[in-house]
Amino acid sequence: MMNISLYLGFIAATFVLLAIPGPNVMMILAKSTREGTSTGLIVMAGMTIAQAIQILAVVLGLSWVVHTYPDAFEIIQLGGAAYLIFLGISSWLRAGRHDKIESRGRKHLKVGFFVGLSNPKSLLFMAAFFRSSLIRHIRQTHSWR
Repeated sequence: MMNISLYLGFIAATFVLLAIPGPNVMMILAKSTREGTSTGLIVMAGMTIAQAIQILAVVLGLSWVVHTYPDAFEIIQLGGAAYLIFLGISSWLRAGRHDKIESRGRKHLKVGFFVGLSNPKSLLFMAAFFRSSLIRHIRQTHSWR
């Protein structure tokens, strides 16, 4: 069982990080105010899937790559910034036009997924805080230190 102070610290840090708006929050707000609550929820579902993949990557130890090769993290950041710029320009160019209703859900899910996957704030959180909490918990529950 996880130590209660460790768990409460994790919850508090998670709340603080989620309260600070980042690319995920800004995308959800933009899509929700422009296209409605259901669109915002679809975008959020895509971001949740992306964050589940980030958690899986951290648990499998892929955060080692980011710590060992800082250029890899910079590439992720630049890729995320380029994708957000692409979304902004394409949204600006399509102003006033409407997409087909059938593809909207899939499109919004994909947009949320890629914004969530390329979000440097959540990747840093997963790689640093979640991994260290997991290692600390394993060390506390097992005898090898």
